[in-house]
Amino acid sequence: MGFVAARGLAPQTAAVWPYDTYHDLRWLYVYHDSWPSFVFWLSLLVVARGLFHTLLVVLAWPGEVPRSSVRWLLRRNLGLAALVAVFVAPWALISVAASVVALSWVLLASLMPMFLLAPFLQRAAVVTPWWRGLPSISLVGWSLLNFVVLTMAGALCWSLPGWWTVPVATVAGVVNGLLWNRTVRCALGRVS
Repeated sequence: MGFVAARGLAPQTAAVWPYDTYHDLRWLYVYHDSWPSFVFWLSLLVVARGLFHTLLVVLAWPGEVPRSSVRWLLRRNLGLAALVAVFVAPWALISVAASVVALSWVLLASLMPMFLLAPFLQRAAVVTPWWRGLPSISLVGWSLLNFVVLTMAGALCWSLPGWWTVPVATVAGVVNGLLWNRTVRCALGRVS
């Protein structure tokens, strides 16, 4: 379709929270055309993220650990999708404003809360109570690695010509799947 600006977003589709919602909201802030459409697409985005993350958590759940019911995971992830959208919305808005005026340091500063939130939110998708205690160092490391993967894959998608974006986004999706597996294991306390 010739819309090159969106190519870098493809690897972020299956990213762990909050990176995916951050980029979804940036996209929505720029490309909505009215307040009713914004509310509609935001609602759809929250429900879609909640459903998608439930699926990813179920697929990433380690076989040796008894899994919570799908109904509980669905309720948890739908609620968490709304909570993440609220937490991330101001930072995504700041990043859109910063990109309009080309203040890259503000854009980078808007990512700092994502680094801080990521390990907590990844734990929130699978365990309760998620707010007690600090996340493990391995969960923090996997969260940061996911950010690095997203950044590199997005840069590659933007810089490669034509259909080369598809295999790069596919590889990034596979890596995101592996990272989901690791973050769910770490969140459950099953580091491997």
